[in-house]
Amino acid sequence: MKKLKYRIVIQWSDEDNCYLVGLPDFPGQKWRTHGNTYAEAVKNAEEVLVSLMQLYQKLGESLPHPEITRVCGKKFVGGVRSRSSGVGRQHRPLD
Repeated sequence: MKKLKYRIVIQWSDEDNCYLVGLPDFPGQKWRTHGNTYAEAVKNAEEVLVSLMQLYQKLGESLPHPEITRVCGKKFVGGVRSRSSGVGRQHRPLD
């Protein structure tokens, strides 16, 4: 069985004063969870992803296929959609 790799979007919200977490490959609401810190948002995202996968399995539904985005070594290959300018923000590497 091929291992599926899903995207996790983490974005700071001044309005909510926390990091919002989205799983764009899964249909439904835009934001799935949140965290007061980046690390907490990542942890919560992983928990929600596991829960969603278990729910799909319980309902007998196929998991959605991730949008194709590849990272090869340190070079990004794929498309990026930006919803905010991100000016002045630092981005952490995923590895």
